[in-house]
Amino acid sequence: MKLYAEDNEAIPAIEVLKDTDTPPAGFSEITSIELWERYGRQAVGAWPWFRDYKALRAELGIRVNTKAGFDPSDPGTYTPENWSKLDAAEQEIAARYFLVPEGFRATVYTMDEQIELGAAFHANACAARDQRFVRAMAELYCRLSLEHARETEADLQEILKGTELPTDQDHKLTQKAHTKALGSSYRSNGIEGSIEDNGTIGLFDYLLSRTGTPFEGNGFASKAWPVIGMASCAELADHLYAILYRGEY
Repeated sequence: MKLYAEDNEAIPAIEVLKDTDTPPAGFSEITSIELWERYGRQAVGAWPWFRDYKALRAELGIRVNTKAGFDPSDPGTYTPENWSKLDAAEQEIAARYFLVPEGFRATVYTMDEQIELGAAFHANACAARDQRFVRAMAELYCRLSLEHARETEADLQEILKGTELPTDQDHKLTQKAHTKALGSSYRSNGIEGSIEDNGTIGLFDYLLSRTGTPFEGNGFASKAWPVIGMASCAELADHLYAILYRGEY
């Protein structure tokens, strides 16, 4: 995704475009993290692919990680040397959006400040996930029969029938699993799935019937239900994933 601002204007018009789109004449791409954050906040909600706080945070994360050399899948890349590649304003943005560990956040904000920022972060993230979830449920109820939509909603609220979870000899779970109330775990706690959350089972595993999870072969994408306007539940699952993960609708 790219952000463009109108040239030579004190209060420029903003365009947020996909990478393959051609910008309008008289607009220049914004590449600085500081301006991306400033103009991005103004642009949130104006485009189907840039609807909410989580979309803005994701784009800022890409730019912070690229400049600093951070890799979210490799904790070893979060070094003081890489942190120093960001200037003071960029470090504040990275800390404010909780894109870096507490040790780095502490270099720009006190703990009291972090707590205040954390409360705002959680409220904004929950609001974005709520909005995405409501849209996804509307898609379900419009594209499936009432019976099948209600069954899916029940699956998101309860432990799934027929799902076997890995347990040890004492019948305790051998990995974190959030099969109960998958929908509320996503909305309130941001639990998305095993790929997104380093092995923690979540909503997306059920939705996509992911291989290697308790929902392989029995999640939503595996259903053989008819879907209005789409070829299969697997296609609808991909569509819902785009809504819930990327905020695209």
